[in-house]
Parts: sequence; structure tokens; C-alpha cells
Amino acid sequence: MTSTVIIFGGIILILLFAGLLFVLYYLNKKQLEAEKERIALQEKLRNSIAETEQREREQLAALIHDNFSAKLALLHLQIQQQSNTLQTTVYQHLTEQLETIQKESKDLTQQLHPFHDFNTTLSEAIQSRLHMIEKTHPCRFNIQMDEKSLAQLNSNSKNQLYFIIQEAIHNIIKHSENGQANISVLQQEDNLHIEIEHRGTLRPEANKVTSGIGLNIIKKRVQLLQGTFHFELNPFGSILQIVIPYILLLKNEAV
Repeated sequence: MTSTVIIFGGIILILLFAGLLFVLYYLNKKQLEAEKERIALQEKLRNSIAETEQREREQLAALIHDNFSAKLALLHLQIQQQSNTLQTTVYQHLTEQLETIQKESKDLTQQLHPFHDFNTTLSEAIQSRLHMIEKTHPCRFNIQMDEKSLAQLNSNSKNQLYFIIQEAIHNIIKHSENGQANISVLQQEDNLHIEIEHRGTLRPEANKVTSGIGLNIIKKRVQLLQGTFHFELNPFGSILQIVIPYILLLKNEAV
């Protein structure tokens, strides 16, 4: 009798233990499924935000190019046709102002949609932007790009990286008086490392840059790509370091 009770008691304990294991397995499975769903939704939201933003940029760039720039060109032609009836100084002034506006609108179009030519590399887009900046700002830039790794990225990922780097560049020219900046974008193991180091004289208000709009924009873009962000000022200038999972950039859906 005693042995029978022990056997049945053992069976019941085994069944209870098996039931507990099953419940724990089920709960863990549900938790993993919920985490996968959360990650998928997060990625979908990130891509949706990036796509919407890029679509708006392309539409604005097209509007400037197709309407604003075309009307400026027509106005420029009309002024040239009236050159005989205008005073020389007035004609020169109008012509110079129009040429300035045309250059600025072209520059704005390039900033909004840097990869209108799908063969343009990230390095070429950044170089083009720097070429415009160095015409008016004493700071000089050097860039080092991992062309092989960047060539694998689609236009959406290239756009995201371009706007991060562009904002960092604008931050430098806004808060510095001179100097040199080194920009490197390199793949190291499973991550893409972006480092932008500026050495030169900073403006007096540069100490406010750590809480400025420009850095917040960069930080939000990096967060959307599940990357890490570090920025610091030092007596010699500033340094910005960004690390983004390379696999995530490869998976980033094309716009």
C-alpha cells in the first residue's frame, strides 16, 4: 500500500513538474514572439518615417527645380533682353542677385535630394557638398570612406547617412571660425563607425552646441537606426562618434 502511494505520488509530482515546465516554455515562447513583433514594428516604423521624410524632400527638390528654378531662368533671360533699356548699375545688380539666387536654389536642391543620380556614391555626394562649403568657409575637410561597404547600401541607407554627416558638417561651420575636420566612415566588424573630428578655433557660443537643434537632429536619426551617439567639446575643437549596426543598414528598405 505504502509503495503504491509513493508511486502515485511520484507520478503526480512528475506530472506537476512537466506541467510547470510546459507553462514556463509557453510563457517564454510568447515573450519571444512578442519581442520579435515589437522589433518588427519598430523597424517598420523606422522605415516608414525615413521613407516619408525622403519622399517629402524629393517632392520639395522637384518643386524647386521644376518651378522656382525655371521661373528664375526665365526672369534672367527677360532682364538680359532688356539690358539696353536698363542702367548699367541696375542691370549688373539684378543679374548678380539672380545668379546668387539660382546658385542657392541649386545648392538647396542638392541638399534635399543628393542622390537624384542613382550612380552617385555617398563619398561623391559629401564631396560635392564640401566643395560648396569650402568656397565660403575657411574650415577644410578631409574624408575617408569605406567605399566597398558603402557600395552595398541602398539609396535609403545612403540618404540617412548623408543627412547625418551633412548636419554634423553644418554644425562645424556654424560654431567654428577655422580649422580642419576629418570625416571617416568605416566598417569595423558588424558596425559602421562614423567619426567627425574638428580641430580649430570655436566661436564663443560653441559651448551651447551640446544642447542645440543640430545635434538633437543627428541623435534622433542615429536612434532611428538603432545606433549609438557620442559628442564632446575639447580645448582643440570637437569630436562626434556614431556607431550603427551594419546589418541594419543592409536591411533598410529602399525608398
